[in-house]
Amino acid sequence: MDLLLDLDGQSLMPTDPRHAGPSGQAVPRHDATDGSDQAPIEVARLPSAAVVIVPQLSMPIAGRITSIGAALNNQTYPEMLATIRAHLERSGNSAYYGVDGRAYFGGRTRSGSIEGTLDLVIPIFIAALSVMNTMLSSVYERQAELYVLSSVGLSPRHIRWLFFAEALVYAVLAAVGGYMFAQGLGAMLTWFGWTGALTMSYSSLSAVIVSGVLMLVVLASAILPARMASRLAAPSRLHVRRLPEADGDHIRLAMPFVFNRQDRIAMAPYLSDWLESYGEGSSSAFFASLPRWDVCRDTGGELTTRLLVTVWLRPYDLGVSQHVEVLVTREQMHGDLIAQVTLERASGDHSSWQRCNHLFVGLLRRRFLTWRGVGADDRQRLLERGRDMFDPERGGDA
Repeated sequence: MDLLLDLDGQSLMPTDPRHAGPSGQAVPRHDATDGSDQAPIEVARLPSAAVVIVPQLSMPIAGRITSIGAALNNQTYPEMLATIRAHLERSGNSAYYGVDGRAYFGGRTRSGSIEGTLDLVIPIFIAALSVMNTMLSSVYERQAELYVLSSVGLSPRHIRWLFFAEALVYAVLAAVGGYMFAQGLGAMLTWFGWTGALTMSYSSLSAVIVSGVLMLVVLASAILPARMASRLAAPSRLHVRRLPEADGDHIRLAMPFVFNRQDRIAMAPYLSDWLESYGEGSSSAFFASLPRWDVCRDTGGELTTRLLVTVWLRPYDLGVSQHVEVLVTREQMHGDLIAQVTLERASGDHSSWQRCNHLFVGLLRRRFLTWRGVGADDRQRLLERGRDMFDPERGGDA
């Protein structure tokens, strides 16, 4: 038995389990590592004295299969080659086979080509253009909505990320919906027996890769529509809100928020509560003194409310402080009530004062923006508190 050789030129005996690898397969003493179809050699085999040959039993014996041999009897030469090629094509693995007394080792694998790459790239490109066209149409159809979002205080950056979030929702729905549709279609075709010998399985790494590519394509297609939406929200070339140039020791800016006559009174306790939270014991972005409110006349001679507070900005070791005035005044062009903010430098060098104000102005603007989320009942309570603050006869401070 030790003298009988298999197609690989080695003993016909089984492989030695003592030389098996972690997967239970025999480890060859030498194997090709360059990716070619070179046959492995010198695999450890059991001696014939350690092998027991038994007839086929009704129940399988515990163990593992190390190799399977198939005899192609009663087949012509073309039929034999067709059977071998079909097996190599289907399995994708290399194998030994003998034809006309000669032993061979090889396989049939498909390599990538430019044509195959184009078959993937072109549909992805068309899908990206379709998604981008759909979102561009959505941008133009929602111009009025974008103007409203900008008027209530959303910055171009916020509007841009709204479109990215919408594109992400589309991407997730497309990936999950496409996967579920493919699974359902495969199950239906299999149930009707229309797949033939084709096995449809999408539970693999390919499905994950396709879903990831799909999501990236959708997000990439949303870049241009999101940029156009941000430009519609801010037609100027500046898409990042920056502080205006300082006029000496003063910086004047208008907050893009519109108020009614009652809001300018309710804003007094609303902003006071916020500034008092940055008062004594605070180590946040700034430190504020107790806010003071009074009634004055704006440039048009109309009575309005005014906030006065002193603020120290971080980092505190720079010694930057300023006087802040928030005046709810009527805008001359459209006649709307807006918040006019004036920052007056009190201490610290000029460049540090301008640099540190970016964070403070951003927090103040965010506070005005959250006013839109205050409910009607809370606004009524703030209005009552504001009336107490400005009317001494109601028991408040003048």
